[in-house]
Amino acid sequence: MDNLRKNVLITGSSGLIGTSLTELLLSNGFNVSHLTSNRGKANSSKKIFYWSIDEGHIDSGAFSDVDYLVNLSGASIGGAIWTEKRKKLIYDSRIVGTRLLADEITRQKVTLKSYFGASAIGYYGSNDSEIPNLESDDGGGDFLANVCVDWEKEHMKFQSLSENVSVGRISNVISKYGGMADPYKLIAKFGLQMRLSKDSKRCAWVSLNSLTNMIFHLLTDPLAGTFNLCDGVLFWGDVQKSMYAGFGKQYLSLRIPSYMLKIAMGEMSALITSSSNVSNEKIREALNMNGLNDVQKAMI
Repeated sequence: MDNLRKNVLITGSSGLIGTSLTELLLSNGFNVSHLTSNRGKANSSKKIFYWSIDEGHIDSGAFSDVDYLVNLSGASIGGAIWTEKRKKLIYDSRIVGTRLLADEITRQKVTLKSYFGASAIGYYGSNDSEIPNLESDDGGGDFLANVCVDWEKEHMKFQSLSENVSVGRISNVISKYGGMADPYKLIAKFGLQMRLSKDSKRCAWVSLNSLTNMIFHLLTDPLAGTFNLCDGVLFWGDVQKSMYAGFGKQYLSLRIPSYMLKIAMGEMSALITSSSNVSNEKIREALNMNGLNDVQKAMI
């Protein structure tokens, strides 16, 4: 890696993953700039640049001397019930946003050293099988799978714009700072432990620390290709028990049937009721990482 040029631009930098990655990059001597959709936060002197997917606009100085691009952009899939309007926002913020980045880089004739594009294990759809999904498997057919499939197609367009392109299919992120623990924390405030009626469903998960390190190495080593970013796969019941143990208190268990979640949350209930089982062999071999393999430690 050329130590003279270590300039990174991150989209989605204000989120859980972007914040953690920014800290890691800065601690390793990288210069980090950000794209923000909040015009009021834009400040070129602080390397924060405004962009708007709706306006098709990116501040002209955003790509000045940029060597690495990390694309984490996308509206939260858990932030609101999936109305048709919300689903359009989830889709456009990823696919149209990534297309805008590629178009602007092409227009400015920027050549990147390395590009990392986020995706998710939702690419595969729900998997109740004992056989884990490999990166070579086809995408699923539900809403999130279709989003991921189209998103990755846009990421692949960077192969003509960057010396290296990697795509990470991110598992359920576990951290005391947020991620999949958030809804359980909310229930825990009332002294309750939410449990699903089918604890036997599988959950592919990754700690925030492991995930941040995976992205860092894919970007900077660099490594090309598509990778499942995953620490391991456990049954949902075991994941939930470990998360609540990480909260450090005892709770009254409240078992919620899946059909009730579907009534209350509609299509969005798939975030909680679907099963995920992916192989992490490719990323572990590429980075020689053993993973954390302990949900409770991920909550510390």
